[in-house]
Formats: sequence, C-alpha cells, structure tokens
Amino acid sequence: MSSVAKTKPLALPEGSNFESCSLDTIVCCYVADKTFNQELISNTDVCYHDLRASPGSNHVKMGYAIFDKPGDLDGATCTGFTWTNDNFLSKLFRGNTLLSISLYDSLIKEGHTRNVPGAPMCACAEQMPVIEKADCQQVTGKSGMTFKYSLAEGLNVAFDWSEIQFEACKNLEEELDLVEYFSVTTNTSKEKRLTKHIVGADQCHSATTKFLYSEGLQRLDFQ
Repeated sequence: MSSVAKTKPLALPEGSNFESCSLDTIVCCYVADKTFNQELISNTDVCYHDLRASPGSNHVKMGYAIFDKPGDLDGATCTGFTWTNDNFLSKLFRGNTLLSISLYDSLIKEGHTRNVPGAPMCACAEQMPVIEKADCQQVTGKSGMTFKYSLAEGLNVAFDWSEIQFEACKNLEEELDLVEYFSVTTNTSKEKRLTKHIVGADQCHSATTKFLYSEGLQRLDFQ
C-alpha cells in the first residue's frame, strides 16, 4: 500500500454510496476472482438485496433480489469497517481504510472483483445486501503533533501519522468479525440495527423469509 495512504488522511469518495452512513459502517462485497479461473474463497452467504436501498448504484426504484436458494450465488467475500467519535483515527482515516480494503487487499492482493448483482461493490452497510458475516479491518497507530513558532511565520502545526497500519479487528488480541467488533465499540441500539444487515451464520433463510413476509409474500420452503 502506498505511503501516502498511510500518512495522509483521505476523505471518503463523493457519491450516494457513502452518504448518510447512519451505522457508521461501510462494507465491501465481491463474488468473483479477477482471473476467472480460480475459485473465490467465500466468507459469507448473501441472503437478499432490497434494490430500494441503493438506487444510486442500480438506478432502480423498486424491487429486490433473492440469493439464499442453493446455486443462486457461489458465495461471496465481504469485509467492512466501522468508526466512532471515541476512536479519532478510525474516523479520520475512513477513506484510507476503504482504499486498503477495496483496492489493496481485495483487488490487488486477493484478486476479488464483481459486485453482488444489483448492489454496490462498497457502500454504507444500510445500502449493501443482507449477508451472514463480514470480516473486519481497523486502523491502528499513533498520532502526534509538532508545534513550531517563528516571528516571521507565526505558529505552525504539523501532524505525524507515521505509524498508521491497517489490520484485522481485534479485542485483547482476539480477532473479531465486523459485528463482533461493532458490539464492543458502539451502543446496543446500533448493534441491533446492524444485525438486520449482517444476520449471522445460517440465518439467511430466516432473514429472507421475514423480508418476503414484509413484502406480503409467503415463500414455499425449498429445504
């Protein structure tokens, strides 16, 4: 990863994908390998996607896509990150963390590509498909400030981000997935809202059934 991405805070890209992230969480999901001859290493199943959640990406006003039937998708790999006001670095380096996940780790290092049909490749968690699990990345390091004063220039303040790193989310050295990390960094009400989008292992069928019921439909169980 370039030294600029580790030393200079980057803003999130402009556009609807990253506006109004009410859960302070961004997720990226991929469903293919760029070489197309290597099987994608999946870390989650995709349940469904409400197309109304991401009209800026799919340009569709209504509709939904169901993926929890065997064979609909051969799995996906999803990674996300979250930020809080209490963690200064996590909020300041949101753009850098997104760059680390979406470009360096996913595309360049792992070769992941292609979005879930009808969904953004990366966006606020609320705009992404409902999934069972997502890996988690956090920014760590030390920050500092240097003050210099001269009669000619007055006071100058320089920030030092020389030790910024991006790594898997941890709590007391235990590696956590996105929901687990979210639960130790934010409040309970937000955690309940996130688990509507990342529903947990083996919960796709139940989550999709509930969604269809909310749309006035009762599914025929294929299991």
